[in-house]
Amino acid sequence: VTQAYKQAIVDAKASDIVWTNKLAGTNSSVIRTAQVESGGLQVNGFVSWLLRNSLTKTLTRTLMLTRALDVYKRAAFDEECQIWQAGRGVQHID
Repeated sequence: VTQAYKQAIVDAKASDIVWTNKLAGTNSSVIRTAQVESGGLQVNGFVSWLLRNSLTKTLTRTLMLTRALDVYKRAAFDEECQIWQAGRGVQHID
């Protein structure tokens, strides 16, 4: 895991944690960063419809999760990627 990710975990407060469904199609908690903000926190209307439709929900989530796994790998090992998962308990980490 990158030093930047570790430092973000240590520096984060509960208020820095936001929910997004843009990664895997389900809610994930991430640390608010400029990169997260620039990408938005919610999927667009079309993807939202795909996630609600019983015929397309599973395939859409599978495709989104596959892409999200790549993002999670990059976040762990690439200093340029600042999409870091964390929960509200980060405020208790010293």
